Amino acid sequence: GFALWPLYSYTVSEGARKDNFFYPVFTLYSGAEEGFGVWPLYGQRRRAGVRRSTYAFWPIFLREERNLDTDDPMRTFQIMPLYAQSVSNSRAGYNALWPFFSYFRDTDRERWFFPWPVLAYSRGKETKGFRFLPFIDEEIRGQDRELKMLWPLYSESEWYVGGQRYLYRRVGFINRQVEEPGRSYVNVWPFSEQRRINGEERYFFPSILPFFRYEGFDRIIRPLITIMENRRSEERETVNFLWGLSTYERNGEDKKIRVAFLFEWQKKGEKTGFEILSGLYGRGTDGSTKIFF
Repeated sequence: GFALWPLYSYTVSEGARKDNFFYPVFTLYSGAEEGFGVWPLYGQRRRAGVRRSTYAFWPIFLREERNLDTDDPMRTFQIMPLYAQSVSNSRAGYNALWPFFSYFRDTDRERWFFPWPVLAYSRGKETKGFRFLPFIDEEIRGQDRELKMLWPLYSESEWYVGGQRYLYRRVGFINRQVEEPGRSYVNVWPFSEQRRINGEERYFFPSILPFFRYEGFDRIIRPLITIMENRRSEERETVNFLWGLSTYERNGEDKKIRVAFLFEWQKKGEKTGFEILSGLYGRGTDGSTKIFF
């Protein structure tokens, strides 16, 4: 509640009452907690067996203890900007003249920064890392790995899920490589794009809009901005050039080449045939001759 705010206000939470006078200057704690504050000069607050804190010339001096009713109490002390620390049984952090030196540890790893975020080093049971920005930033966690070089010019991520390998590479802001179980993707913007999905390869030239996994885009928009498309599997292959002006098809040993309505050549087994001007004259694969369709 409040009256003539900010002259007076109060809050009640978990059995503790906090009264504010000329918020945030004067504070009084009562009930489950006790303490007072004259911000930013001095203040103290205490909940028996749970937490206690003291500040002076906030935020320069601070001493705090919390989670005292657990197996992992946290104790914090700081004299800013000279020194700060937060320590518990499971984790700890130390800063001296931040951001020039920092150290952090938890149950899995330790990390050093000097200064943050330019130079860093980390190590742990299954992790290690090194950073010297902007030249290199690498972190390894078990089989998983992340690498950045001259960021944002090059980045790479490799990770495993259920024994399956996933790979993602990016050069610049657009060029990228993706490898996943059953599929891969390589884009060199704006020149080309290559995909491999379940044994079928697809190649596009150019690749002006490098979208991946958008079936609607591939079906409606991509044909309008693609000069050449190549689809290839073990048994079949098609090449489409200039929106169908010239095509190539292969089905097993059979092949067909077509240049608009001007010329068509095909091969079935060991036999070949051709047509000129859409059948105005031609010879079939069965040896017959066509004249005027």
